[in-house]
Formats: sequence, C-alpha cells, structure tokens
Amino acid sequence: MQELSYSKAGPEECWLWKNSLDPDGYGRKHGTSAHRWMYDQEIGKIPKGHAVVHSCKIKHCVNPKHLKAIPLGAVARRASTTKLTMTIARKIRKYQEFPRKKTQQEVGLMFGINDSTVACIWAGTLWAEQPDFPV
Repeated sequence: MQELSYSKAGPEECWLWKNSLDPDGYGRKHGTSAHRWMYDQEIGKIPKGHAVVHSCKIKHCVNPKHLKAIPLGAVARRASTTKLTMTIARKIRKYQEFPRKKTQQEVGLMFGINDSTVACIWAGTLWAEQPDFPV
C-alpha cells in the first residue's frame, strides 16, 4: 500500500500536505503546487485564466472539497492584505477618462498603490467587474 503524501482527515477537514513546502507554505508535487495537482487529479483540468484557491485559507491543504478554481481577477479580492475594494477600483477607473483624466502615477499616489496596479485595473486584468465568488 502506497503512503499518502498528505494526512487524510475527515471529508470536511483539511488534508494537510506532508511532503515538501515552498517558501510561501504551499505543498509541492511534481514541480507544481500540491493543491493544483490535487485539483487536477480529483476535480479536473484547471480552466484557462483561473487560479485554484483554498476555501479554508490553509495553504498546504489539499482536500478537493476545499479547492475552487476562480478567475485570476477574483484572486486579488480574496487577498487579506489588499488595500482595494471593488468600490475603490471603480473610482480608479473614472480617472482614466476625461474630464478626470490623470496619469497612472498620479492615481497610484492618490490611492496608495503603485502605477502598475492602476494600469492593470484600467486594462481590466485586476478588479474587473465579475460575478461574486465565495471567499
């Protein structure tokens, strides 16, 4: 019988990865994150433009019931350290157009973010209008 690389607790509990972890605390398996590997094995192919996130917010959990694929733009909304909200992102977008037109650097200084974040919001790759996703 092959030994599991994770502790398989009850079906609703976290299954914690027991092998190598990366510096950020995510499990590693075959050159990828263990949770992405588990999603691929148990749920299916990760949709293009999506990230696999943990509903439990435990980085080395690999329980398929705790894993969800969400659009990359929605990942920023889940980050506990983010300074932005969708309301602020909408305000930032308004500075892209006349008569409020400002540079990305000016807008970044106004909201305490860097100009590359402003560029991504303006391009719709961060904080794009999307349906709500569970956090």
